[in-house]
Amino acid sequence: MVEGAEKKWYEQTWVVVLFLIFLWPVGLFLMWRFTDWKKTAKTIVTVVVSAYFVIWIVVGIFMFTFLFNAISEQSKYTETNPIGDEEEFDSNLIGDDQEDQTEWDSTEGTDDIEEVGSDDPLDPVEEVSSLEDLTLHFDDRDWELGYEDEEAGLMIREYVVDGESVEAWTELVTAQFFSNLQGIDPQEFVDIMEENMKSDVTGDVEWNVLNKKDDEVMYEFILTNDDLYPDHHEMARAIVVDDGLFVLHYAIMEAPMSDDHHKQWEDLLEKATIKN
Repeated sequence: MVEGAEKKWYEQTWVVVLFLIFLWPVGLFLMWRFTDWKKTAKTIVTVVVSAYFVIWIVVGIFMFTFLFNAISEQSKYTETNPIGDEEEFDSNLIGDDQEDQTEWDSTEGTDDIEEVGSDDPLDPVEEVSSLEDLTLHFDDRDWELGYEDEEAGLMIREYVVDGESVEAWTELVTAQFFSNLQGIDPQEFVDIMEENMKSDVTGDVEWNVLNKKDDEVMYEFILTNDDLYPDHHEMARAIVVDDGLFVLHYAIMEAPMSDDHHKQWEDLLEKATIKN
């Protein structure tokens, strides 16, 4: 560089420093090419700037990996906890539709209104006792109780094939007892379930009633192409008893299930009995 010659804008020290901060490869090039700094100073700046940006690259990779793993875990949880057991729908049914249930009972007489609107709900021990009255039937594989819970108005038990869990299952049998749905018509329950489900998913839903009697309805749904839930097929049997409603479910991560499998589990759900 000719001494005394006016420096171009990219040769100015402040410009070089800005490039070192925001676009370090260009900054290093300008520093080595145009500045009159001592070689030792240039070497130190090169090492420090390079180390700084390498550290940030490593941190960026670490954060990206962490976020990717977190998203993957969330996706895995979603896939292994679909709406097959309909617990979410049932909770909506208990809460949001309680007013509708009381209105329906008003057409049946004052005794029914008192039964649904009673301030003395069934004791939790009695709810458990009611679910103990249920006899389920399974296929020839080993099944085990994977989860059970009870709260006001609802008792639930979930069964999985030996080796699986309720967090990671391919087939799931669920038994529910609703003590706060005394007197509900089983078809009304199924209609509410269908409405709630179709409003909660974005995929394709095929809904069928398989069998209908005065005190029970057997239905099924097949969910495919949903943005959140994996494809699955479920059959359920809703049974009205004097003190509430039983709902028995069988779900499989396959949509649709084979005809033979469908027939087998339809028969197994039909065989379930409730002690009077």
